[in-house]
Amino acid sequence: MTAKKPDLDIRLDLVLTKRLSISRSQAQKMVREGLVAVNGNSVNSKYLVTKGDKITLSEAKKSVTPDIQIIFEDKDILVIDKPAGITVHPAPGESDITIAEIFSYKFTGKQVTDRDMIVHRLDKGTSGIMVLAKNVKAKESLTKQFAKRKVTKTYITLVHGRVTPNEGVIDMPLARDLIAKNRIAPADEGKDAKTIYKVAKYFKGFTLISATPKTGRTHQIRVHFAAIGHYLYGDERYGVKDVGAKRIFLHAAELSFIHPGNEKRVKFVSPLPSELSHVLAKLEAE
Repeated sequence: MTAKKPDLDIRLDLVLTKRLSISRSQAQKMVREGLVAVNGNSVNSKYLVTKGDKITLSEAKKSVTPDIQIIFEDKDILVIDKPAGITVHPAPGESDITIAEIFSYKFTGKQVTDRDMIVHRLDKGTSGIMVLAKNVKAKESLTKQFAKRKVTKTYITLVHGRVTPNEGVIDMPLARDLIAKNRIAPADEGKDAKTIYKVAKYFKGFTLISATPKTGRTHQIRVHFAAIGHYLYGDERYGVKDVGAKRIFLHAAELSFIHPGNEKRVKFVSPLPSELSHVLAKLEAE
């Protein structure tokens, strides 16, 4: 692309941010990784664009921004279908592009940052429905709904073994593991955590579960089922490595909340990703 009048004497990262509709941090990442050249030369993000500059982007830039489906969007909210393998927001040690960075250009509130779009999160290995706030009013409404447990979330997961009874409640407080800091563990003095579940289908050696967490603790579903002897398929942290598993079998299938704009309850649904459907297709039903 050739520099236009509005681009002149503007930092390269800011020009990319505007022209490509991406976040500034994402633009800087592209420049840092050598995916951007000006007049055929490598430059840094501070380079001031001048008249006649030709900015070229490497084909590799396509790998920087994953293709994420937008399920619904209006002036208040953005509902997306998050793929597994993407972190929700920037964190120490996380160098890959995040959900917050990918959709920062959608965020129009002037009093908040792209990180404030995030009113809830899914683990990196979890796929499915997420809602993002696009303005201050929406952020406050959704944050309050999550805090007061007015949002209903339903996950589909495949666990090892035969879960009985075929529906029930796992009520088990959770806390950070005192030894392994990257793990959560059941703890009598931990924060309350409750998961309602229902068996969707039995397979030989596995059970397909519909789980609705009434609280939103870190790794709640994973820890709860591991604690009752039924760790999730593909969950190396709380179980053992499953041969051939490419990810944890955990998908946020439904999300229901009060729309911040019209104050009516809405529900969004995400179908099971193909990589998880393929896992089920290989199992033998009881």
